[in-house]
Amino acid sequence: MLGLSAGHLLFLMLGGWIIDGIRIERKDKNLMRSHLEQLLEMQKEMDRNITAFQAETPVDEYKSFLGELKNINNQNMQTVSRFMVRKCNR
Repeated sequence: MLGLSAGHLLFLMLGGWIIDGIRIERKDKNLMRSHLEQLLEMQKEMDRNITAFQAETPVDEYKSFLGELKNINNQNMQTVSRFMVRKCNR
C-alpha cells in the first residue's frame, strides 16, 4: 500500500499523523496550522504595507529597497504556505 506498518495505519486512523518519521497528534497539528495561518496573515498585511509605502515613496533607491523587501516577504509567504500544505494538510 503506502509502505506503512499496521501500527502506523492504526495511528493514522485514530487521528495521528506521521511527518518525516515523527508522529504528530491532530491537536498539535491543528495548533501549528493555526499559528501558521496567523503568521501568514501578518505577512499579507506586511505585503499590503510595503505596497502602500512604495506608492508613497518618491526616491527610487527607497522604492527599490521596498521592492526587495516585498520579494523576500513573498518568498516567506510561499514557504509558510508550502509547509502548511506538506505538514499540516492545508
